[in-house]
Amino acid sequence: MTFPLPQPPQTPPMAEDPVVKAYLDDVYQYILEVDLTLRTWQTFLQSLGKKPEITGIRDSNTALADLLTELETIGLLTDSTTAT
Repeated sequence: MTFPLPQPPQTPPMAEDPVVKAYLDDVYQYILEVDLTLRTWQTFLQSLGKKPEITGIRDSNTALADLLTELETIGLLTDSTTAT
């Protein structure tokens, strides 16, 4: 999945008000930051070469344990949990 670059918004007539313009500029900047974050994650996950497969039963803790193991394997977290 690729994300297209966001296009600058067309300025609505009410954006001539300095307060509204500042707000719209902030919103657009936030959209760009979110877009960059999604692109960064997409690039990182594609660099892994494969999607981690999570196994286990949702009603037990085996799925959670497997998820933690996979996330640790790809370097997203350090699993410091212990079994009971």
